[in-house]
Amino acid sequence: MIEWHELLPEPLPFLPLDWIDFCQARSLTMAPPGEPVTVFMTTAALEAARQHGESDCSSEVGGILWGRIYRNASQLVVDIVAALPAHQAIGTAVHLSFTSSAWETVFVGRAELPEDLLIVGWYHTHPGLGTFLSATDLQTQRSCFSQDWQVAIVLDPLTGNEAAFRGAGLPVALHRYFPHDFHAIMLAEELLNPGSAELAAAYEKVRARLPLANRLGGGGQQDLYQLIDELAKAARAAYPESLCRDGCSHCCYYPVALFTVSREEWEAIFAYLQQQWTAERLQQFLRRFYREARPYWWRLRWYNWLLDFPLPVMPTRERLPLACPFLIAERCAVYQARPAFCRCFGLFSLSHWFLRRSYPYACKAQSDLLQALASQPLRAQLPSFNPVSMLRGGIARGNKQLLALWISQTWPGVEMV
Repeated sequence: MIEWHELLPEPLPFLPLDWIDFCQARSLTMAPPGEPVTVFMTTAALEAARQHGESDCSSEVGGILWGRIYRNASQLVVDIVAALPAHQAIGTAVHLSFTSSAWETVFVGRAELPEDLLIVGWYHTHPGLGTFLSATDLQTQRSCFSQDWQVAIVLDPLTGNEAAFRGAGLPVALHRYFPHDFHAIMLAEELLNPGSAELAAAYEKVRARLPLANRLGGGGQQDLYQLIDELAKAARAAYPESLCRDGCSHCCYYPVALFTVSREEWEAIFAYLQQQWTAERLQQFLRRFYREARPYWWRLRWYNWLLDFPLPVMPTRERLPLACPFLIAERCAVYQARPAFCRCFGLFSLSHWFLRRSYPYACKAQSDLLQALASQPLRAQLPSFNPVSMLRGGIARGNKQLLALWISQTWPGVEMV
């Protein structure tokens, strides 16, 4: 629920819609919309709203959506490019009140946005209640945002779900996309790779297909895992000296393998187990898992909590002498369904926000080797994990936790023997 104390400004004139230009500028491959109103939202704007919602899961929070409106005859396209939090809004578990100071914080942030953006709607959270418009929300929408192009987005930070509504409260699909300058990141990195034609071709292929990806696993053009594998394969070809090869399981042991995975990644693994493993094999796995994990259970939970911090404290090998639960006889038992980080480790680079530089996402031996090789003339640079990581963040919503905790949550009835 939300209570408004201010009226929104009148919108600016609509922009003319050229569907081909609109899609090309956003690397979209979509047919012209058949609905009277089509809503697009950048992944950065959606992620900003999600992060705001996840900052307080005990009370409702909200903010304002900024974007542009395009019209062609009776067809409207809403392009949401920013979500500004109203930090001074007063929220409870079931109510949100926008005060004058809340509006002031919104318009302070608006000064950093392009001048042609206008208010196209609002967003708020329903922690643990689901994604719907309550009676009060509908009243707000109909009184303040009743135009066909005005959007309300409701997010549930506890489940990671969101839903969009327009006009008087009609449900509408929300299409995510990366802004054009985001794809330029991959293009720029492709130009830095003159030493590997295969890696440059992989960049081009991934850059073209990235906007279509909307799931983890399952194959096809919409599978983000396939795009990661395309880049990883090309990186291996560019660095034949790489230590990451069949038979090496160094990264499968803690603390290297101590990272959280999303619900979507776990569901991909769970589906693989259901399809490929017999009930007997699963029971054998669970007995072994609980037997090995039992002495370190409280430490696993403790480090699972610490991993939520920007600079988490990692255990030593001696303090947590375990491996990934799915490492069996030095082989990955769910290789085809392994998480995104497993697919990238050793072959991608990351940009460190604090050090302001990129570094290989790899173990020390592999990192030292790759940095030495990359400094040689005409050697290909590692593909950046940033574009893929941002899309993974858009697809993989909700809570993240260690694989060990996903296993215990899914099969809690197996005794620790």
